Amino acid sequence: MYLPKGKTEKTEEDTMETKITTAEKLGMELYGCMNSAVLDYGDYTVAVWEHCFKGSIAEVYELVETPEETGLGRCECRISRIGRKEGFEDAGHAMAWALTKVK
Repeated sequence: MYLPKGKTEKTEEDTMETKITTAEKLGMELYGCMNSAVLDYGDYTVAVWEHCFKGSIAEVYELVETPEETGLGRCECRISRIGRKEGFEDAGHAMAWALTKVK
């Protein structure tokens, strides 16, 4: 594993893939997942769900475009993932972590 000079370990941000989606599509992806939620929080969208092997997962997204710019509904505007963490003991702890990542 290559590390830039001065870095001692890989962080979550180093390994996270870019993901652009919409809140509507995210909700459809998580439909049927145990304890899942997709919630708007200002200019952010937070998603949490349980995974049978990875524990509970949280993702945080930021608006790429706004309803005012596009004329679309909030759930149809593009969002970009800015944070993800796995391994929480339950969806509540995942949500608590996600809410610390929004400004």
